[in-house]
Amino acid sequence: MSGSVVATYHLPKRPESAKEAAKVLAWQKAGNIANGIDKTLTEFGLDVIIGPMDGRIPTIAAAAGVPVGTVPLGYSKTTSRPYGLAVVATAGQEQNTFQFMSAWDATMPKRMPPPQLVDWKDQGPLEKI
Repeated sequence: MSGSVVATYHLPKRPESAKEAAKVLAWQKAGNIANGIDKTLTEFGLDVIIGPMDGRIPTIAAAAGVPVGTVPLGYSKTTSRPYGLAVVATAGQEQNTFQFMSAWDATMPKRMPPPQLVDWKDQGPLEKI
């Protein structure tokens, strides 16, 4: 394929000691920051990265040691499971995440309570387990 770039990553073998594990973790964290979050934010001039909570963004951010904010979108009609968006900024810029989350809350309609709790008072006393 002419003109294309293929990146290959060689993961180290499973660490056999705590010292080796710390090195692998540092390698992974540095890679996820430099080649993931920071690279994306810098290349595209972004303050935050936003994506589905069940996507890759929270995993990459966790591996990089960067906090993930969440904003609600709603509840699944079939399972009542909540779903929303993950919001990530670079390390040390968490105020960008909070600023986005505040703007989201100010702009979007009020959140609905989980469907299981809507009529909780009508369900009678909680049973002892």
